[in-house]
Order: sequence, then structure tokens, then C-alpha cells
Amino acid sequence: MPTLVQMLVATMIFLFVHISSLAAGARMLGVTIREVNYGIGPCLLSYGKVRIKAFPFFGTLIVKDSRLEVLPPEEVLDAFDHQPVWKQALLPLTGPFAVLLVALLILGTAGWTSFLSGFSQIIEGALAPFSTAQAALNDFSSFAAVHSSSAVVALVLVKLSAFNLLPFAGFNGGSALMALLEWGRQDLAWQQKMTSALGILGLITLSSWLLALGFYGLPELFRIIYP
Repeated sequence: MPTLVQMLVATMIFLFVHISSLAAGARMLGVTIREVNYGIGPCLLSYGKVRIKAFPFFGTLIVKDSRLEVLPPEEVLDAFDHQPVWKQALLPLTGPFAVLLVALLILGTAGWTSFLSGFSQIIEGALAPFSTAQAALNDFSSFAAVHSSSAVVALVLVKLSAFNLLPFAGFNGGSALMALLEWGRQDLAWQQKMTSALGILGLITLSSWLLALGFYGLPELFRIIYP
């Protein structure tokens, strides 16, 4: 199976496990779910609160939150922002940790080592998308050449788990970090500035890796289209 195809399959598996685990975590923690979105773009299928969308590479869990909707006082007990701080910090982590658990069941202790090294690889690769990131992608391709498809998918899941746990706004790690820093307080003077700064860092990191993947994948894409 071509490396790019394996990456796409792993990304879709990550999306399903990640969003499903977040939804399960919300139910277990007593937070009301408004909508569960698998993918982005036009909605292809809906069932209750679940939406299956056209592009299965991102997803969102929308929960009840008095910061996003007007709620009368008697209806805030199951809202996310009215939960204890530990719940607000734990819920965003349920998705990436569930994915990590699935990957570790396949890779064993080697998966944990890959997970820990993933944080530095992601940052270093984002800083040098045409050199360091390319070297990391070449290492991944070498791994894929001699391992089973399940091991390759698990390795991608490990790295995506690490990626989502980075402390950037919009990432699961960033959401957990902000919940701890805010500690139940809202409208803090530094809150908006810090969120914006962490959001910019996250966008730069993501964009840099998308650029690196695009640069790396073009030759393989041509081989797939014109064998």
C-alpha cells in the first residue's frame, strides 16, 4: 500500500476513534452533547446528533456551553463551562489518549517511545519543513517498507496523538492547558491574548507540516496517477 494511502487511512481511523472517544468522555463526565461531527464540509448523512461530512480529515464535538449559547440558570449544570476544572481539563484529553491506547496495543513499548519522540519531531519538522520534516517522512517511509500495514497505521496514530496534545489553541492539549490556567475564571485580561498567540503557533505548526507533506507526497502522487 502506498505511503500516502496509509497516512490517509490512519488519519480517518484517528478521526473516528478521536471524536468517538471525546463523545463518550462527555457522556461519562455528564456534559450534554449538542453535535458530533465526523469530517468537515457538506453533510452527507445525519443520525440524531451525529453528522457524517464530506471530507473525513477533521472533526468536532460541540457540547453545551453557556459561553456559546444563552442558558437559563436552571439549565447550566450539564454545561461544559460549569463543570469542575478537572473535568474541563480531562475531556479534551480523552480523544488523543484513546487513540494512543489503540496504537500502543499494536506497537507495544516501541509505540510509547515513538510517542514521546513525536513532540520534538513535530516542532523541529515544523521549523524546517523542507529538510528536517523530509528526513522524518523518509524515516516513516522506510518503516512502512518493512512493517505491516497495521503497524504503519499505528505509528501515524501515535504521532497524531502527540500532535493533538501540543499546548496550542485549537489543539486538545491547548484546550486542557487553558482550562487549568483559567481555573474556572472567565474574561481574564490575558486570556484572549494568550489564546490568540497559541492559536497562531498552532496554525503555523499545522501549515508547515501540511506544506512538508505536500512537498514530500508530490512524487508519490504522480506515481499513483501515472504508474
